[in-house]
Amino acid sequence: MPTLIITSDKKYQTLHLKIAALDKDLTDFEIRDLDSYTLLKKVGTISPQDGLKEIVVDIGNVKTVTISMQVKDGGGYFVPLIDSYYK
Repeated sequence: MPTLIITSDKKYQTLHLKIAALDKDLTDFEIRDLDSYTLLKKVGTISPQDGLKEIVVDIGNVKTVTISMQVKDGGGYFVPLIDSYYK
């Protein structure tokens, strides 16, 4: 299960994450607070047909965010960092 870890150090209120599934679905897509393991957002499934999907999640008062998903065999994902940002 791939996991992305993003540290905002409680400086921002919102994370705007853009992600695309490559060739196969991404399933069980969840964003959590690493320290408390609180679920911040559950997206479920992202499919290649969704294209570049923007996920907006409230991260106010969160130091570190984990983004986890299941990647089906033969699939992958793409996160364009230039288009993903804090606010």
